[in-house]
Amino acid sequence: MVYQVALEPNHRCTPESIAIAWSDSPNGPWSKSSAPILEPDESGDVDERGDPEQARVKGSWDSLQVHDPSLLFRDGKFWLYYKGEGIGYSHMESKWGVAVADDPLGPYTKSPFNPVTNSGHEVVVWKYDGGVAGLVNRCGPEKNTIQFAADGLNFEIKSRVVVPPQAAGPLRVSDDCNTEPLSGFSWGLSHVIPHSSHLILPGQDHLGLADIEEPWDFLIRWELDRHRRTYI
Repeated sequence: MVYQVALEPNHRCTPESIAIAWSDSPNGPWSKSSAPILEPDESGDVDERGDPEQARVKGSWDSLQVHDPSLLFRDGKFWLYYKGEGIGYSHMESKWGVAVADDPLGPYTKSPFNPVTNSGHEVVVWKYDGGVAGLVNRCGPEKNTIQFAADGLNFEIKSRVVVPPQAAGPLRVSDDCNTEPLSGFSWGLSHVIPHSSHLILPGQDHLGLADIEEPWDFLIRWELDRHRRTYI
């Protein structure tokens, strides 16, 4: 299990990193890595209590935070895809990168081809046909698209999605069941924040989430509607 970590107290400009935990059972017990396995790039300068866009020195695209990780095993190596946010950039200028390791615990080496996308918020990737497919949503000029990279690095747009699930976690399927481009993205869970009205997308009104006043986040199930090119 790969997850994002941050120091306390956590401000808007607190750096975020990626750590890993492992277990013989999904019910635990879990063991944590003693340190993060991936860190932000050491460039740029910003007041930790300030705004990333008010940088004293602008950094690289992933100089503030590396988070929203997704780990794939392919070609005998572990490919850790992540979202990067940079010092001197807005929250909506995030992109994806990848770091590769021979062992799941690392060390991980960031690809020299990073960033591998020019858009995208939460990382959603799955294996297909020897390559990597991904849902690139929310941010950038190529948002709300499904893309594919035969080499796991050079992503190209293959389709557009009308209403993509937010912060989606698709069901991982075995390689022998992964026979179609969207086999790895047929259904899953989505993180919805009802009290953040800008995250309620057209087509989600039937969920009744916009009328919920309690400050709770929800996990909802989504399914692929192949005919309408959207999710329900």
